[in-house]
Amino acid sequence: MMRQLFAVITLVIPLGLLTATPNANAWTSASAPAPDQARAPDQTALRHALEKYLAKQGHVCLGKFDWPIDVTQQDFQHNARDAVQMPVLEKLGLVTSTVAEAQRVVNDEGTKETVPVKRYELTRVGRKSYLNKDTTRGSGAAQVEHHKDLCAAKLTLDKIVRWDESQSAEVRAGTLFYTYHVTAVPWALNADAQKVFPMVDRVIKGEGTLQLAQRMQLGKEGWIAIPGVR
Repeated sequence: MMRQLFAVITLVIPLGLLTATPNANAWTSASAPAPDQARAPDQTALRHALEKYLAKQGHVCLGKFDWPIDVTQQDFQHNARDAVQMPVLEKLGLVTSTVAEAQRVVNDEGTKETVPVKRYELTRVGRKSYLNKDTTRGSGAAQVEHHKDLCAAKLTLDKIVRWDESQSAEVRAGTLFYTYHVTAVPWALNADAQKVFPMVDRVIKGEGTLQLAQRMQLGKEGWIAIPGVR
């Protein structure tokens, strides 16, 4: 069973890749410590930095950044992500829908047409889960920053498992592997929500067992977590 979850905590999850959990632990005592064990930074300092990061950015979210969200008939025909997920969110009372019209690009030349859409907007209940969450998508000129998202759970630190030091002469950095505690909102535990947001479900059920990986870097004021980098 895969037990290690690389994560930029937004679900968007997508939270990342699942692989087998290594047995190595950078802080485990041994008769002949390996080089990475000898260089392992102070665990208390790393724990403090990670707890500080998770307190602000530890939400597990759905990647629903901007509202309202429009879904076309073509989206429904092709079982697009929003076409599958938004009706479930409406059933759970987080969104409400109306019939509207919107401009959509219909070909590679950028031609736009007015098409009928089902427009979903957050309800009062849904807005309670629409939280501050910094996320960056894309790269280079196509990079887009988002600052809010619809979130399903909050993670806090359980245990630090191991530390993988990066080989760099410029800056000291590495990847910190840890297990977590999770507090989920009630709607995220609904069977229909679990079906259409399987990665969220996996993270919630992985409390205390799945490992997340967070990139850390040593700065002038101590260790800090680097968002969006594994």
